[in-house]
Amino acid sequence: MTSDSLASLTAPDRWGVVAADPIPLFADVFRGLMQLHGELVAEKDHTLELTKSLMARRQEVAELQSYVRLLETRLEEAARARRPDVEGWR
Repeated sequence: MTSDSLASLTAPDRWGVVAADPIPLFADVFRGLMQLHGELVAEKDHTLELTKSLMARRQEVAELQSYVRLLETRLEEAARARRPDVEGWR
């Protein structure tokens, strides 16, 4: 930047308003964006952890349901084996 362009940044405009120095403003905006980015990354990580936990629990439930079906099948087979054949009694 030339000294004329620097002077124009701090010189009052036609309404008498002096433009603020943009560098600190940009630094503040960038700092805020970085903070939001950090919060977003943390939230994403938390969401991933919850999703993994949910998937693990769903897998456990599916395995338990499969085991229950197996036990029910064995129980029905055992009950049929103990029951006399109705047609054989005639």
